[in-house]
Amino acid sequence: IFEQVDPSSTQTSSFALNVHDRQYRATIAAMEQNIRRTAYLFPLLALLGLSVGFLLGVLGTRRETRTYALMRTLGVSRFGLFFSVLIEQMFMPVLAALLVGLVLLQPLPALIFLLCYLVGCIFAVIRPVTGSPTKLFREHE
Repeated sequence: IFEQVDPSSTQTSSFALNVHDRQYRATIAAMEQNIRRTAYLFPLLALLGLSVGFLLGVLGTRRETRTYALMRTLGVSRFGLFFSVLIEQMFMPVLAALLVGLVLLQPLPALIFLLCYLVGCIFAVIRPVTGSPTKLFREHE
């Protein structure tokens, strides 16, 4: 739109070009709406990380309860067994989180997902590892 130039300005031309870009404003509004949606999705993604950690922890320890019971009867402490199983369960996710953090140059989302995964995995590993060996043998039969 061509308009008259403001007399208080220092321009020498008598006309100016005023651009009203509707597409630019619509794009900015859409981007702001997507940012607000992302804030709502963050707790869902944290819950997803927690549930994935729990599910993979259960699947990883489900068939090994007899082995854990045998290790406990041979004298391995509860905490030693717990941490060895947890390290076994967390090895690949830690490597994946490091790789994603380095590739994306944003380690915080990978770290948050890894922490949620760790909490879920702890809940899955704690029961079969810290239970009494006799109870674990009975459950396995």
